[in-house]
Amino acid sequence: MRTIKIAGKICASALLLILVFSACTPARYTKEYYDLFDTYTKVVSYGMPVPNAIYAELKYYHDLFNVYSPDFDSDAPKVQELVKLCEKYTSDSGGVFDVKLGAFTLMWKQFIAAERPLPAEQEILEIKLSSVQPLYDFGAVAKGYVLDKLDPVLEELGFSGTVSIGGSVRAYGNPKIKRTYAIGITDPGGGIWKTIEIMPGQSVATSGNYERYRDYEGIRYHHIIDPRTGYPAQSGVNGVTVVCDSAADADFLSTAEFIKPSDSLLEIYNAEAYWIYEE
Repeated sequence: MRTIKIAGKICASALLLILVFSACTPARYTKEYYDLFDTYTKVVSYGMPVPNAIYAELKYYHDLFNVYSPDFDSDAPKVQELVKLCEKYTSDSGGVFDVKLGAFTLMWKQFIAAERPLPAEQEILEIKLSSVQPLYDFGAVAKGYVLDKLDPVLEELGFSGTVSIGGSVRAYGNPKIKRTYAIGITDPGGGIWKTIEIMPGQSVATSGNYERYRDYEGIRYHHIIDPRTGYPAQSGVNGVTVVCDSAADADFLSTAEFIKPSDSLLEIYNAEAYWIYEE
């Protein structure tokens, strides 16, 4: 049986991913899909076609935070800004969240793709003790950071709608055009389990072990790494969705809350979370 803990209550059901669809009164909208950030990226625009400038802005950040590119510049101002923000997240979470996980991420990504054997404890220990400059992995926070950075650009364009980068979603625009947006939480058995409404200026992020994973010898190995161990997190959580104002905060919190559920951390950021536990 799977359970979801919602603001301190336990309800039976399950969460797979976030789907974005319209809320309140019907409105004319257009959609565009982009292959960016190693995931699906979708823009839904109400009242106007999707501006070309949105793709240009997203592509800029896609290239900026691509740590595997030979052109990646760790000293770029916005990269350093994100690093400093992540240092705050690491401090607030007591080390549950960390972006200096590139070596672990690459190792487990290769294992999940069946491109290498199961990492040995000695390999994990060597990475932990290494004095080599750690590799960054911004996958758990860059999407939300980018969605926040779009605010002034989209405001200037007069854009009302949503932008989704994988499991991270942010609503923008004039509430007179679209007052609320409904985010559907789907049940793995089919259909929508629950909808939550957000207003322009609010964000939602989901982390889960059901998309990038490999079941091996009775254990699910997935892409969300616990920085304290170097292994995929084993917290008993299958998925968590977080709602708050900042998309970067929501991204960080969904990862931290997946690794180690914490009501006190949510209170710091005035956020709401929906957990799934496997029993």
